[in-house]
Amino acid sequence: MRRFREDKELVEDYGERIKRAREAKGLSREDLARLVGIKVSTLRSIENQDFAPDVETAEKLEKILGIKLFQEVSDADNAASAAGGSVRGADILAFRSRREEVKKKKKKGD
Repeated sequence: MRRFREDKELVEDYGERIKRAREAKGLSREDLARLVGIKVSTLRSIENQDFAPDVETAEKLEKILGIKLFQEVSDADNAASAAGGSVRGADILAFRSRREEVKKKKKKGD
């Protein structure tokens, strides 16, 4: 998972949370992108979890939508970091795997 701060990381389902909150507030992608100060294509990619928002964008989305996009880093992740280890490579593979699963589910749902 993408780590933003030493003790916080982006939640796994950030794209779905953003999309649900946007729709619940009756905002179009165009409206939300304008409020956040990003391109509509960027927001679409974030909602589809093609890539993660940067810290500033994530914090704006949290504030505008009234949602949480960060979670505490687990003790295991903190221990690996303290020991000089890295879970980044595994995180990237897990992220790609989750993204592929989401895409497959969307295709089956069509």
